[in-house]
Amino acid sequence: MAADTDTSTTTSVTPLPMSLVLWVVNKYGQVPRAAAHESNDPYPDPTGGGAPESALRRLLGPLDLAELITTADAVHPVFAATSGAACADHLNRLTRAAGLAPSWVADGRHVHQSWVGHRSQQRLLAASAVALLDHLLSDPDAARLGTCQGADCADAYVDQSPAGCRQYCSLTCQNRARTRAYRAHRRAEQRS
Repeated sequence: MAADTDTSTTTSVTPLPMSLVLWVVNKYGQVPRAAAHESNDPYPDPTGGGAPESALRRLLGPLDLAELITTADAVHPVFAATSGAACADHLNRLTRAAGLAPSWVADGRHVHQSWVGHRSQQRLLAASAVALLDHLLSDPDAARLGTCQGADCADAYVDQSPAGCRQYCSLTCQNRARTRAYRAHRRAEQRS
């Protein structure tokens, strides 16, 4: 039996908080960095003392830069998917790449689903994938996962608005877009 399917080496996978998944994707993903013109800027130091870095180390242990970049690039397409089918396709790829398998566990008489990973070197990818899977199990609307529509931004977000019509990663990007639209409208009026 292959090492990555050997159940004797499986480990239970705890999902990352979605805020950390988003932080990894937006800070280390090549697409968000390129959109923000940050491709040549240094990446955040994974051993830094910031809250996200500390939380990741506490949950997963030390992470190297290559694992952060690879995971961010693998997860970003889930947020950028333009349909439920595309989102499901990307999730299936993540699940396979992370070596994830569903498992059933009992807590007394209660039985619930858990996830186990077969590839210990993919712990960040596995924890990120499980976070997305758990999120979509509780809210299956893939349209609530998105990427910012602002100019110079491709950051991922989770839409938790009541209307479900979020288009920007933050108020900052939303305000920039409104300012640009207003200025373009004013210039068009002045030319008329």
